[in-house]
Amino acid sequence: MKKLKYLFILLFCIPAYTGIAQTGKTKQDIEAYKVAFITKQVELTPAEAQTFWPLYNDYQQKKEDLRQLQLKENKKANADFSNLSDTEIEKLIDNQVINEQKEVDLLKDFHKKAKAVLPAKKVAKLYKAEEDFKRELIKLLKEKS
Repeated sequence: MKKLKYLFILLFCIPAYTGIAQTGKTKQDIEAYKVAFITKQVELTPAEAQTFWPLYNDYQQKKEDLRQLQLKENKKANADFSNLSDTEIEKLIDNQVINEQKEVDLLKDFHKKAKAVLPAKKVAKLYKAEEDFKRELIKLLKEKS
């Protein structure tokens, strides 16, 4: 549940962060910061980075595609939730579980690929770095508010 909370915060924070006029930060700036942050935290060598980043970017894109699909479905449901039949509601919640399973399957596939190009210690550092980056981004957003 805690991870879900961070996910929602992150999903809403990135657009908010990019919209802060005085910072001039864009989504590309945030992504570049994330790459630098993770590269440093995981201590990727140039050779490791060359093989790792295409895998990671593909994983992130697929994960984002799933999230966008889920957001679209949730938006539809939230727009007129009271007007939906039980069957339609059941389909929506079933789809949510299916999408969450797809996300887990993506993570499992990425994990397997990451272990093939990085030592286990660096894969562990990656997962910690992702959480640390989320905290860092939230901290930056709070400071800018």
